[in-house]
Amino acid sequence: MEEKSLMIKISKEIIKNNIQKSKRRCNFMKYNLAFKYRIYPNKEQELLINKTFGCVRFVYNTIFVHC
Repeated sequence: MEEKSLMIKISKEIIKNNIQKSKRRCNFMKYNLAFKYRIYPNKEQELLINKTFGCVRFVYNTIFVHC
């Protein structure tokens, strides 16, 4: 019975050490990825974009005030 509990403790330690090692490894693998896009809308599209962002800004500000 003692052997079994000792094996379980050893197994838990091994798992714990492996998790800590993998966390350390993952910290070095982080990087940021970004894409930049440039659009050239015509006058009609520009008007629609401005209206859309105006509505979004109004809704955001209204919700922000009430929270």
